[in-house]
Amino acid sequence: MKGPPLQRLESALRGLVMEVTVYLSFRKPLPKHARYVAMGAVSGEEASPDGQCAVATAVRHDPRDLLRMVERPGHDTLHALDALARLLVDVPEWDFLVPAPSEESPGHDLRSLRHRAWEGFAGEYVRDYLWLVEDPGKFDPGAARLLFQRMVDRIQLGRLRTLRITPLFGLWLAGRELILSPQVRLRPTHDFERHLWLNPDERYGRDSAPGRQALGLTSVIEVEEPRDDKRDGSMSRIIDLSTTQPGPCESAVLACLRLVSQSGDFSNGIRPGFMEQHVEGSRHEYQMRWPLVGSMGPQRHHPGVFQPSEEQRAQLVPLFERIHTLFTQERRSLTPGDRSLIVALNRWMSSYSRTDPKDWLIDCWIALEGLFTQRKEPGLTTKCATRVSQALAALGGGAAKELEAEVRASYDCRCDIVHGEREIRRDFFSIALRTRSHLGQILRHRLLSAPATPPLP
Repeated sequence: MKGPPLQRLESALRGLVMEVTVYLSFRKPLPKHARYVAMGAVSGEEASPDGQCAVATAVRHDPRDLLRMVERPGHDTLHALDALARLLVDVPEWDFLVPAPSEESPGHDLRSLRHRAWEGFAGEYVRDYLWLVEDPGKFDPGAARLLFQRMVDRIQLGRLRTLRITPLFGLWLAGRELILSPQVRLRPTHDFERHLWLNPDERYGRDSAPGRQALGLTSVIEVEEPRDDKRDGSMSRIIDLSTTQPGPCESAVLACLRLVSQSGDFSNGIRPGFMEQHVEGSRHEYQMRWPLVGSMGPQRHHPGVFQPSEEQRAQLVPLFERIHTLFTQERRSLTPGDRSLIVALNRWMSSYSRTDPKDWLIDCWIALEGLFTQRKEPGLTTKCATRVSQALAALGGGAAKELEAEVRASYDCRCDIVHGEREIRRDFFSIALRTRSHLGQILRHRLLSAPATPPLP
């Protein structure tokens, strides 16, 4: 076979799935199972009632079992594996795609390279193709192209990657990724991920988005973890599996997304579905999936879908850099203003996971008092209301006198809640929404401006 390496690779992989599917169709059909597929494009948070259907497809097999099933004594060999082996000989820089020589495949001869190609990437390609297509007897160019693009991405990266993927409800990126740092990016989901989430593999854990909810996962946080050459790449030192809380990268991304998208609308809220860890380019693909505690937030209302504008995209990068630094820096090296900023940011974020608006309001006032007052300061109520209203007026939030009256009413409502008033006569729901919106506006300004906390008036 002649031609450019990628063209040869695509032709060989196509030939490989054709050979395997022909054998399985006529000699040993694979057992079937019900798999869900999305019907048409998903452009929102919730699928329509007919947004998915079930089809019968092949069970997702282990690549080694597939090879033993097809290449048995007395049966024809897979000729496309020979083409892949010759390609690896002709393109030695692709050696990272295959495992190191072993007792079973000791060298760089054709036979050894056939087995190493299957273990390195060809077996996974065939396994996932059979799992995706509805009829293995008919070649599906769309599924083949989707999986080939995954191979192209792996080749372009040219190295082993350990990733954490956190799917998000409520964020729509419209086909464009956003790089927040060399290790962290926001990107749209691709079709293969959505297949995995609609049809979780029991070997990798069942903690996934249930049923139709997976159709709303349109974007992900992707974190690339540093590789440690002394480890086998199957586990990460960054992720602590004893906790199900988001790490500092995911928390910083969620914070900056909510800061640029927040409004007075209660239904607004970007939230993670679960977290998935896997290794790309490994000999044996490793995946693990687990839920995030409190990630879904209140279930009484349906969240909207946020599509960031160009201006909001531009704000996300500096916000992420600032928040991630605050979340990862040692506490003793932080200034008192930075420590107050961290407390305020955490309180503001925690308000989104609470079901009672009274709790939101208390969280917000803990944050505001930390930002605008000092310990043992006299006249706290008056000074805090004045300083908050002045800060909001400076940000274009309205007239200072009207804002001060609103802030004082919010603080009085907070006092009624804290001191156990039997009947709270104020509209605490609307007050909690407005107070959280004001706090988000102040936090966004402080994080995007100079790092130091501004002096108190």
